Amino acid sequence: MFVSVRDDGVGFDPGRIREGLGLRISIRDRLANVGSRSEVRSNPSRGTEVQLWVPLR
Repeated sequence: MFVSVRDDGVGFDPGRIREGLGLRISIRDRLANVGSRSEVRSNPSRGTEVQLWVPLR
């Protein structure tokens, strides 16, 4: 299953953001534990998109 959430907000430069525990523990680590993955894409002035891939069993 694939889920994508996108907005057209102010976005951010992913290279300048230090990844905190919130995103990593609450989403990425939990998804990895069940063989899934996530990706966050963002660009200044172009919004942000979060993508999640979860295998169906």
